Amino acid sequence: MSLLFSYGANYPARLTKTLGHGIETWKAYAPGYERVFRGYSKRWGGGVASLLLNPEAETLGYVTRVTAADLRILDAREEVPTAYLRVEIPVVINQGPTEAWAYIARSPLFYPPTKRYLEAVAATVAAHWDDVSWQDIPVC
Repeated sequence: MSLLFSYGANYPARLTKTLGHGIETWKAYAPGYERVFRGYSKRWGGGVASLLLNPEAETLGYVTRVTAADLRILDAREEVPTAYLRVEIPVVINQGPTEAWAYIARSPLFYPPTKRYLEAVAATVAAHWDDVSWQDIPVC
């Protein structure tokens, strides 16, 4: 088992449906990374979330335990290695610093996200961080 850091549209109910089983989640953030929107998704009709190194930033989200089989499902859905890469990044959870898998877009091109996509991102963040709405998600 390993950890997966979710910061984009993989809010807990959506990830549960994708994996076909229940998940337990924990509050987490990725220090030194900012959420950006890179690449275009036909499914969402606009830009999708990625992470970009920025020593002055942190990205809020959550972690969950995943198996190798779960990662194969997610790799296929995230179109690894064409659209996204799966990389281990540092994250902080209640117990302290650790590492988790995260999906990072290969495209360097900015595309604005749709309101529907920002609502999904807000649902991911709000799973463990209070008072987050789609308007609170910076678009860059």
